[in-house]
Amino acid sequence: MYGYYGYDTLFLAVIVVFILGIWAQIRVKNTYKKYSQEYASSGVTAANMAERMLREHGSSVQVTMIPGSLTDNYNPRTGLVSLSQSTYGSTSVAALAVAAIAFGYLREAKDRETEMQYLEQPADTHTAASGDAAQPEQPITE
Repeated sequence: MYGYYGYDTLFLAVIVVFILGIWAQIRVKNTYKKYSQEYASSGVTAANMAERMLREHGSSVQVTMIPGSLTDNYNPRTGLVSLSQSTYGSTSVAALAVAAIAFGYLREAKDRETEMQYLEQPADTHTAASGDAAQPEQPITE
């Protein structure tokens, strides 16, 4: 259906979303560039911080370096937190923030995994585990 001045409203919506996406990407890159010039007073690198957070949370996930910039990620299949070259050895505030975000992805995946294990259990174990044993309904008699 055609709307405003004969243009398809869906087409206009796609254009607006596309422009907003480009604007957001520019903002992220500019913010990263700004804070990559400010260094943490602790002097710890992003890789060291990520390894420390993993160790403190009892995770056996490894931290590796991958090529690129802002290509940081967590891969649950390989069990790796991958930090980009620009992040891995950097002590900038931006690099530490990106490493913390990658750790957040790991925690999210672990939480989702735990939730799925819980949901796959038989229904009667959910109530028994919570201490609220299911009581059979009593018929109403008058």
